[in-house]
Amino acid sequence: MILSNDRDRDRWSQVGPAAEHGAANLGVIAYTAAFTAGRPWLDDVIAYLERNRRTLAELVHDLLPGVAYTPPEGTHLAWLDVRDLGLGAQPAAFA
Repeated sequence: MILSNDRDRDRWSQVGPAAEHGAANLGVIAYTAAFTAGRPWLDDVIAYLERNRRTLAELVHDLLPGVAYTPPEGTHLAWLDVRDLGLGAQPAAFA
C-alpha cells in the first residue's frame, strides 16, 4: 500500500490491520459456497482426475515399454519413471 498523505496514513493505521489480515468479502462468499454447495463439483473433479490417472496408466503400459508409472495419491501431477530406458546420468542431454 502506498499512501500519499498524512490523513490517509492515519486512517490506514486505524483500519489497515483488519483489511490486511482479515478475509475479503469475495473470499468469505467463495469459502461458504464451496463448503455448502461444492460437493458435486468436487466429486466431478475427483472423478475426472481418476479417469486421467487410469488413462495415463493404460497408455504407459501399452505404448511406453521401459517406462514406469505409479498413480499419484494426493496430487494431480504425474511422474513417469524413465530410469530403465538407459538415458544416462543426464537424460535431458539424450539426442
